[in-house]
Amino acid sequence: MVDPAEHAARKTRQTEATTLGLYSALATAFLGASLFEEIVFRSLPLIVQRWRPHATILIAITATTSATLFAIAHSDFGTANVASTFLSGAIYTALALYTRSLWPSIMAHGITTRS
Repeated sequence: MVDPAEHAARKTRQTEATTLGLYSALATAFLGASLFEEIVFRSLPLIVQRWRPHATILIAITATTSATLFAIAHSDFGTANVASTFLSGAIYTALALYTRSLWPSIMAHGITTRS
């Protein structure tokens, strides 16, 4: 059973992709959601990591908070989507912290945004 809100959001994304075309949909995915959301949600854990590189508990707390806020921000796509979005947010945060750069998480987010 699919949540009606999640189904509606998926239908909207499909319509955008078919109406705008592949290149426009990819540009929207990368420049729209991915770039903006990664700057908003992954910057603080990276700043904390650079400010206190050995404070693993503080880094873990900010990373968990980042993933939680990311999931809450996506709750309008359906309640079933919150858990998977939290997991995605945790993966994007781990990727940013591991590489010490936002670019890998921006790319991963852009690739998975429209799927």
